[in-house]
Amino acid sequence: MHSSSRWLTAGVLISLSLGCSARGGGGTTTSFDSGAEGDSAAPIDSAAPIDSATPSDTLPPLDQPVAPLDNGVAPTDTGKGPVDVGVPPTDLGQPVDVGTPPTCGDARCNGAENCMTCPGDCGACSPSCGDRTCASSENCTTCPTDCGACPAVCGDGTCASTENCTSCSRDCGACAPVCGDGTCNGAETCSTCPADCMACPANCAAIGSCGACTSNPACGWCTLDGACQRGTASGPSVTSACSVFGLGWVRNATSCTVDSGVVDTGTPDTGAPPNITATCTSAPSGLTAECGWRYGTSYTCTPGTTVTIGCTGTTAADAAVCSSRLGSCSGDPMIRTCAGSNACSYAGRLAHLAGITSSPEDDTCGTCPLALYTCPRAGQITVYVRSYNTNGVFTCTLGRL
Repeated sequence: MHSSSRWLTAGVLISLSLGCSARGGGGTTTSFDSGAEGDSAAPIDSAAPIDSATPSDTLPPLDQPVAPLDNGVAPTDTGKGPVDVGVPPTDLGQPVDVGTPPTCGDARCNGAENCMTCPGDCGACSPSCGDRTCASSENCTTCPTDCGACPAVCGDGTCASTENCTSCSRDCGACAPVCGDGTCNGAETCSTCPADCMACPANCAAIGSCGACTSNPACGWCTLDGACQRGTASGPSVTSACSVFGLGWVRNATSCTVDSGVVDTGTPDTGAPPNITATCTSAPSGLTAECGWRYGTSYTCTPGTTVTIGCTGTTAADAAVCSSRLGSCSGDPMIRTCAGSNACSYAGRLAHLAGITSSPEDDTCGTCPLALYTCPRAGQITVYVRSYNTNGVFTCTLGRL
């Protein structure tokens, strides 16, 4: 018999023996004599004593611990320290079932899945600039990476490939001057680019007739000067009577009423020069008076050219006609111009050209005279002044153009 089986059997027998001793075989209580050691009453029960002669059948003392049964189960903690059972509680040699790994399409957004790697489980990603999709909230301005560059717009500060200086000067700058672009600018002139700047003007002053002058688009005829001059429809571009007074400027041949060349209209007086500076003995008045004149001044001039002479007024009423003045005047003065250096009679005076008024030597600008003359062959003119009324008070400070 196995030793452990014997120990079990012995334990059972002891238990039975103690039970029998307490109760008796037939239920009769057994008494013990408490007298001196060694004296004992004979037991009522006559059952044969247990044979303990065999050493192997000797029961161990009751106070000895019984060896634990080896049933393959690890002992519990008895409070006396860990028990080395020799085998770890878990067999690490076997695989551990951790479940099914995450898979895109399993309807669960887990593991390393996200909206970009698995939109089926995690849902579509929110629009983001740089995700290569031009969403409704993005445009070419806010996200050119996804939506592409915005088309060129004139005024956006960038000269795009579809823009140039002609179509969008704001972004591309002004175009460089080009002959033929219809604008005379930059270094262009009438010589380098007549297409833009027009033909260079002719020598207008060399043209001697109104008809020939007005046929040249760069020239115009000034009836006050009786000369061809450079200019436009706005007037002459040189200083002349027409530019000063704003009258008599002709630009077409049909308006030419005077086609004068070099004409000397002065008629020398025969005999001794008249004494027009003498004191008047009667009371004559007006331009025909042959007394009461006084010397004003003398001018030299180029024969055939127009000379403008006068002493114009300064009142507001005169300003409408005489926008620019020659000298000054007060009262009611008159002028008489003589060819050469001598005095002259009314009949022998230097005749005036067509003027601003019908009486240019008297009342051109208010009561002040202003007249145009052709310089005579002598190349000199002498001017005398007088009051319209004899002994009238006046001033006449002369000037000329």
